[in-house]
Amino acid sequence: MKNFRGLGVGRIRGRVLLFAAFEKENFFRTAASKNGVDFGEFKNWGEIIKEKGEQEEIKNCANFRLSKIEDSYFLTYNLKKKNTRLLCGALWSGFSHWQKVGEIAKTSHPGILIPQYYFKNKYLLLFGEQSLRVAWSSDLVRWRVYRQPIFSPPKGKKLRLGGVLVEEKIIWVAYYLLSSRQIRLEVVGLSSSSPWQVVKRTETPILVKKKDFSPLGVIFWKGKIFAYWQKGKNQVLVDTLDYSQVFPSLFLEKFPANPILFPREQKGWEAKAVFNSAVVKLGRKIHFLYRAVGREDVSVFGYASSKDGFGVEERSFKPVFNHFWFFGKTQRKAPLVFYSSGGGGQGGSEDPRITKLGDKLYVTYTAFDGVNWPRIGLTSIKTDDFLKKRWRWQKPVLISPPGEMHKNWVIFPEKIKGKYAILHSISPKIGIDYRDSLDFDGQTFIKSYYHGKSPDALWEKVVKGAGPPPIKTSLGWLVLYHGLDNDFWQYKMGAMILDKANPEKILFRARKPVLEPTEVYENQGLKPGIVYSCGATGVNGRLLVYYGGADTVLCLATAPLEEFLGKLKSGGEPRLIPCQKAVNLPYV
Repeated sequence: MKNFRGLGVGRIRGRVLLFAAFEKENFFRTAASKNGVDFGEFKNWGEIIKEKGEQEEIKNCANFRLSKIEDSYFLTYNLKKKNTRLLCGALWSGFSHWQKVGEIAKTSHPGILIPQYYFKNKYLLLFGEQSLRVAWSSDLVRWRVYRQPIFSPPKGKKLRLGGVLVEEKIIWVAYYLLSSRQIRLEVVGLSSSSPWQVVKRTETPILVKKKDFSPLGVIFWKGKIFAYWQKGKNQVLVDTLDYSQVFPSLFLEKFPANPILFPREQKGWEAKAVFNSAVVKLGRKIHFLYRAVGREDVSVFGYASSKDGFGVEERSFKPVFNHFWFFGKTQRKAPLVFYSSGGGGQGGSEDPRITKLGDKLYVTYTAFDGVNWPRIGLTSIKTDDFLKKRWRWQKPVLISPPGEMHKNWVIFPEKIKGKYAILHSISPKIGIDYRDSLDFDGQTFIKSYYHGKSPDALWEKVVKGAGPPPIKTSLGWLVLYHGLDNDFWQYKMGAMILDKANPEKILFRARKPVLEPTEVYENQGLKPGIVYSCGATGVNGRLLVYYGGADTVLCLATAPLEEFLGKLKSGGEPRLIPCQKAVNLPYV
């Protein structure tokens, strides 16, 4: 078998093509495969034609990457020209002929045109070595490079693009990180509505190879990632990976008609924001106790209800709860602490959670007087009064110590070990306070310790706190929570299962966020980049999770409950299909 130099891979008309150059030939050859693994012979040849009809010298070409564009294909390749390395482009002109259309940038590393994608009527092309960059063009001939890179690899590593897949909301980009000892294959997701924004990224490589492997490119096809490598002078290997396992689909699917609740400009008390709602299912309705911020920057609670959980049919005209009704407002012009919680800078009641126990609804919330550190407030109301909209709240009591900042406390919906249970911390460990009664005297406080670094964390760099009250499931207590990863300005949602009898024990934990701020309504508002849930419930076998988007609107995400639990139990690590295979490529 003759030696060859692999040029790259691409997909045309339902087949994967492997491009290669042989010695003493000024054209390239291709081998084709119908399944991405089993290739035929290098029997077809092709050429790149320059503007004056001359052939591009294939010995000076490398790093072929192919993209579909309308009814044709666009080939990018690197060209060695004297002492310069160029990234060039060529259009498919039928059969095996490619017409060179121009030079894109000075770089020795591959570039990829984002296939079948246009941003503001422009073609976009990704490329780079020291960082991932973007070039744009109206005609594929003249290109301009944006100065600001999308991201840069860690120090000491170089980036090389492998392949691109465009989905409705995310542009998946497979890329190699090359170091002195190994090659890592990773994947990053860019927002299709704002391709400079990274919305997902593998935290660990999906493949690692030694330096004696030469990357040829990546194909996204039939729900899998095909990664091609050349080893030695005449051997090609392919790894296949189920890309749904690289990033398990966000376990929660966002409601297409989001947001479900907007601020009302005509109502001064909720003119700025309505978000972070507690929910409780009573009878045939789902009831919302949502946080609202008005023109005076005070946080209060409003009421709404829904028959199906998706559309809101009823909504209060006035606030139904305000912390200042019971405690009064601290008379001080400037706060003593720095605290920002998405509006409501003048204080009030924030982020309610409802738990039904017996004939009462208990509500925990963040109580902020506008001056001192926020504390945890606890109130209750009889279920009958709540349903008849008689807002006869028990006078709230502060149950966290003064002089300390506490948020995100929730009550379990049933007794554990014969006692009421309050989940007050999930990091660095699960913290639960067991009590004989939920009646507090105002002088007794729950001691809680919180630290953002948790030894059990998987994707989280910082664990924030619990979201909705725990939900009892077939696996255990489902706890949704908030955390931050490498994108420190974004709140994302995680999920874990706690043991039913001993909820201090974590049984399962999602290895990736189950909800992330990728939509416009989650990135434009009082606090961009936030998804934050205070309420969740189950309806007809579906999990309904209500969350605030950008601390401005109320949104909904759903999932079949048992399917959600199954994914959570099985984890979310990339899973390789045992299919690394040497491809037999006889030369004819």
